[in-house]
Amino acid sequence: MTGMETTAERPLVEARDVWRTYGRKPSKSRPRARQVHALGGVSLEIARGDRFGVVGESGSGKSTLIRLFAGLDQPTSGAVYFDGQLVSGRKERHLGFLRRELQVVFQDPMGSLDPRMKVRQIIAEPLVATGRADGLNRVYELLDAVGLSREAADRFPHQFSGGERQRISIARALAPGPSVLVADEAVSALDVSVRAQILNLLVDLINDFSLTMVFVSHDLAVVRRVCDRVAVLHDGNLVEVGTTEQIYSDAAQPYTRELIAAAPVLRHVTEGPADEVRLDK
Repeated sequence: MTGMETTAERPLVEARDVWRTYGRKPSKSRPRARQVHALGGVSLEIARGDRFGVVGESGSGKSTLIRLFAGLDQPTSGAVYFDGQLVSGRKERHLGFLRRELQVVFQDPMGSLDPRMKVRQIIAEPLVATGRADGLNRVYELLDAVGLSREAADRFPHQFSGGERQRISIARALAPGPSVLVADEAVSALDVSVRAQILNLLVDLINDFSLTMVFVSHDLAVVRRVCDRVAVLHDGNLVEVGTTEQIYSDAAQPYTRELIAAAPVLRHVTEGPADEVRLDK
């Protein structure tokens, strides 16, 4: 990046030749030790306003990449940047800018919500962590935004369905007003009908809040519904990157074509809201 590069020109999220290796190198004292390359030299750029998909099977490295973007893990080598600021190698106390600007919605809402906290406390938690105290009005605004009643504020996570818990997780992620929302397999644990509702909600929120989205999934059909660009990972390597329609209609790599062939069909239903979708095997 040059000093002349403007905010509009530079990537919002960037990985430069990122490697993430686990384990030890074999040595005389540890001849059976081995290293596993979760990521092998991945370079990616995500622009402000992108709806960017990261696709691959289990073990492809996509969740590892997201953890590096979010500053939850460190690369073995290479660098990660957010809006021109170095993320990798920095201590947590120096990542306040990232905690405000990038939030993650995880796959398992029950596992990511503290069962001892009421919903209003859960949603307000990142506000406290970033030094804000917007109060209950902010919680109510976010409950409205994700389609939950305000009465939900005084209930506990176990009192909600899986889809409702994911709505709570999304509300919490939106609380500090991030510019990037990362959805890490955020609909894969949900029923098919609920999955469509949450996908529609995410699309609406990305539009309403003018967010950049990074959507992680093993399912190219889901990514096609919500993303404009997509990166395909396989065994920790970046296989190809392009617009979603380019990848879907003219994939360059056999692995990507296998993913497309294995994906369920995503189509409109004949009843209900015009934008409602259903995933059919």
